Formats: sequence, C-alpha cells, structure tokens
Amino acid sequence: RLCLADEVPGAEPMLRHLAAHGVALCINSATPLEPLEAIVQARGWRDFFVGVHGATGSPTTKLDNLAAAADRHALRPDEMVHVGDGENDNAAAAAFGCYFIGVHALGGSQ
Repeated sequence: RLCLADEVPGAEPMLRHLAAHGVALCINSATPLEPLEAIVQARGWRDFFVGVHGATGSPTTKLDNLAAAADRHALRPDEMVHVGDGENDNAAAAAFGCYFIGVHALGGSQ
C-alpha cells in the first residue's frame, strides 16, 4: 500500500539534488524495516540514502532511529535535520535536539 502512495510533489528531484551534492540522507520511519527497504528499492531511491532506519523486531521509535543515524555517521544532533510530515516527527526531533522541517503535501489530510 505504501509503495503505491503518491510521491510528495518535488520529493525525488530534491533527494536527487541533495544526494548529488554530498548530503548524507537517511530515512527514519515507523514502517517495519524489511518492507521499508522494499519500498525504497521499488521507487528507485536506494542510491539516494546512506541509511534506511525503520522499525525492527523490538519497539523502535523515530528517536531511536535518529540516535542510530547520528552514531553511525558520527554526527551531533545540531548537525542534523529531521524532515517529516507528522507531529511524531517533530516530537522526535525536539527530544533528540536536532532541527526539524515539517512538510505538507498538497491535497493531504494534515
């Protein structure tokens, strides 16, 4: 179902631009990791990301994923930006201490 969801307008060109300019991009999702990786692959986005962080077998939060990405890439929270479309994204960024950019897709429900 997620794989069939409409792309946020402009998302792929932005991902392509950021990745081409050396920005280390990671996905942080509450979607279980295995289907998340399949979705990223099906959309042809795998090469844009240095990390894909989804829910694992134990409870995994977006805050956990931010900490894992920071640790893996040796980044401080103030060197990171979390982009998301939900209040849980904003809350995770605030709790972790990184910047947050909220997005709203035209025609979306939020």
